[in-house]
Amino acid sequence: MRGPGLPQIRRALDRVSKRLRLSRPLAEARFATVGVRLYVEHIAELVGVDKDGQLAMRDTIGAYFRRIERDPVRVSVKLYPFTRKEPAFDAERTAAVLCRASGRRPESRAAQSGAEVRRMCKSWNFDQNRALDGSLVPGHEERLERLGSEEFHATMRFTTKLAATSLAVLLTGATHAASRPDQPVYRAAVAGRAGELELLKSVVDIDSGSGDVAGGERVESILAERLKAAGAEVRAVPPEIAGVAPNVVAVFHGTGKARVLIIAHIDTVFGPGTVAKRPFRIEGNRAYGPGVGDEKGGAVTAVTALEILHHLGFRDYATVTLLLDGSEELGSPGSTELIKTLARRSDVEFNMEPGDPPDALTVWRKGAGEIVIEVRGRAAHAGMVPEKGRNAAVELVHQLAALQGAFPQSGTGTTVNLTVMKAGDRSNIIPDFAEATFDVRVRKLSDFQGVLAQIKSRLAPKIVPDTTITVAAEGSTYPPLIENAEVDALGKRAQRIYAELGRRATLSGNGGASESAVAMSVGVPALDGLGLVGAGFHTDREWIDLSSVTPRLYLFTRLLIETCRAMKGKIV
Repeated sequence: MRGPGLPQIRRALDRVSKRLRLSRPLAEARFATVGVRLYVEHIAELVGVDKDGQLAMRDTIGAYFRRIERDPVRVSVKLYPFTRKEPAFDAERTAAVLCRASGRRPESRAAQSGAEVRRMCKSWNFDQNRALDGSLVPGHEERLERLGSEEFHATMRFTTKLAATSLAVLLTGATHAASRPDQPVYRAAVAGRAGELELLKSVVDIDSGSGDVAGGERVESILAERLKAAGAEVRAVPPEIAGVAPNVVAVFHGTGKARVLIIAHIDTVFGPGTVAKRPFRIEGNRAYGPGVGDEKGGAVTAVTALEILHHLGFRDYATVTLLLDGSEELGSPGSTELIKTLARRSDVEFNMEPGDPPDALTVWRKGAGEIVIEVRGRAAHAGMVPEKGRNAAVELVHQLAALQGAFPQSGTGTTVNLTVMKAGDRSNIIPDFAEATFDVRVRKLSDFQGVLAQIKSRLAPKIVPDTTITVAAEGSTYPPLIENAEVDALGKRAQRIYAELGRRATLSGNGGASESAVAMSVGVPALDGLGLVGAGFHTDREWIDLSSVTPRLYLFTRLLIETCRAMKGKIV
């Protein structure tokens, strides 16, 4: 008996979308998700896959069909026949499907056995990153196309019973267990992934290094328009110093009590012309580009999550405020007082710095500052009268040698690293000026002054006469983000939410500074590292893990919802 055809299904979906007040695309996405879920559950019953494996399989198969078939209703139609327990759909056939979908090629008949299928499925986490992204192993695209044509298209039967089941699930929105993902949020995160990556590309492909005012304003303008469309009151706030991009403050007003502050920065460490040399690009399961992770990926995740809350009609908060910081990579000299002001009006702060691999949230950060050693000498012609000069560069090198090994350069405690050296500007002049800049990271703010005092005390006797040496702290200093019970409570809430996707987030820290520490300095608990997972920051190898896009968007959206619902004032 044939089930309803596409026209009947579409009419039914029209009724469902109207009844649930859903947009048609969201209704179709729900419909397709049900098809994928039932298909995967059937395979799981055949071969014994655990819940984590099912989630990975669900995303792999769903993403594959989205690549070859853009119509979500047709996707569901193609998958439903396989939820029927037909004798032909046995372990051998399942093995072939799974091997090909995961990019593996069976080496022998043993690889086709039911035992091998079970082993494969239980170890599916090996392919989970690729699964969540939906990317395909190079060289297997044609094989998957043939698989789609031969295996799935051959049995496009759709039973009335299954159609009714899917619509019932749509109408009730029921979930099978409390640990399952929040379906409206999850579907919205899945549906929003493509748009999030498109938005990310548009802002990564704009140079916005710290101090590039025009570039920063272009990025902020793009994001501000999206925030306005989602219902936010948006205003530009002039920077607190000259020469850096302004800040943007977007405020959403709701009907509840929670006051949430989100901070993301749009400046990068890269100079003008970087985008022309290496624009946004995707290779395999990674995206590359200047600032793709630090922190344009986080800014775009925040904007997309706020759009989802708007479309879901969630307003159980007093205010949700997003600050787009234009000078974070310099230590936020253009926004420090603004951050403190906004934090004092908030109950909690979330920061969109990237997550560390494999999947971490940040509950502590080191404070950061700079210490500069400056040497003054005397200039002279390097060829005619070099003896009349006093070489500042030689004296600086001597002093740096005396400091070698005095401080740790890596680890979870204090670190001191030489990062910048300058001396002279002409090759035929004895330099009369030289300086070295040290990047200093500390777990306690008082430790910074200790490092400064030690450097001064360790200066060696001068070897170049008539030179002068000064040692001083320079620029603004970020305080450290201190882990405490309030921060841990936020982290554990995020971990519980992430577990709904079968994923595990660790709570950790690192030496990278952020605005969270500024917010926490006025007494506001802060959770950091909520952006996309990635690495290689501040280098031309910076990347984000594309498999983290949907899970991190789901996590942050749900974290906003759960935090707002739980909050009745200040967190205790």
